[in-house]
Amino acid sequence: MASKCSYDSECDSEKERPFKMPAALRLSTVKDLASSNRRMEDEVDSLLQELNDAYATIERLRRRISAHQMFGSDSEDEDSDEEAEAQEEDTEPWFVDTFPADADECVVDLTYDSD
Repeated sequence: MASKCSYDSECDSEKERPFKMPAALRLSTVKDLASSNRRMEDEVDSLLQELNDAYATIERLRRRISAHQMFGSDSEDEDSDEEAEAQEEDTEPWFVDTFPADADECVVDLTYDSD
């Protein structure tokens, strides 16, 4: 079994000498790896943000679907509202009361009529 040695000038054989990168190449490689890791971290953060936004959108859509199933569509309500408005065009709104011209006092009726 060949003895393992740390890198020094006495280990001349290719098989015995460990691989050694020049210092400039090692520093460059480390910096490239760090930069790559930072870019990947930024990309992961961006993807997580997009995923959270997608989850929020899904939740909003589920609530809208649930409300739609419970209360029906708005288009049905709009049709019935338009018909009711067409029938009530000539009448005064529920909150307007007419008083005789000879009334001596000013009367304001603030009650709510739900008819």
